[in-house]
Amino acid sequence: MALTITFDQAKLERIRKKLGPDLIIPPVRRLIQEAARIAQAEAISRAPSVLATAIHDLVAVGLIGAKVVAAHPGARAMEAGRKPLVAGGNFPPPEAFAYITSDRGAQFAIARAVARRGTKGRFFMKKAKAKVSRMLPQLAEKTAREIADVWDK
Repeated sequence: MALTITFDQAKLERIRKKLGPDLIIPPVRRLIQEAARIAQAEAISRAPSVLATAIHDLVAVGLIGAKVVAAHPGARAMEAGRKPLVAGGNFPPPEAFAYITSDRGAQFAIARAVARRGTKGRFFMKKAKAKVSRMLPQLAEKTAREIADVWDK
């Protein structure tokens, strides 16, 4: 489960050629870092507690992108939920509930209950993406001001 923040490389390269790499790259890199921090903080605040520690900025921020990842085996099921068996869902692996109990019988009982009823999705990554989308205009304005300040010097 990952949220990727990227820029159109061709457009960025054209701007970089016109204005110079030292003028564009540092502010854009800061914009990407800030967007990744916002996404990570929002995902952590909305994720279930078992997943909050597994959400991290996996890839060091590159020139044109960053990736916030929920590195947990159950992240996808917790994000989107799980359909019940009668609606075409699958039986979840009992080992997925090892964080709740170490008793295999109890793990199987929980898996059976989840298979019967399904689960609601938490949509923590979807909400993080929405927050970054809402904040992007302000981040872009800040980046444009930084580039203008450097240009004026």
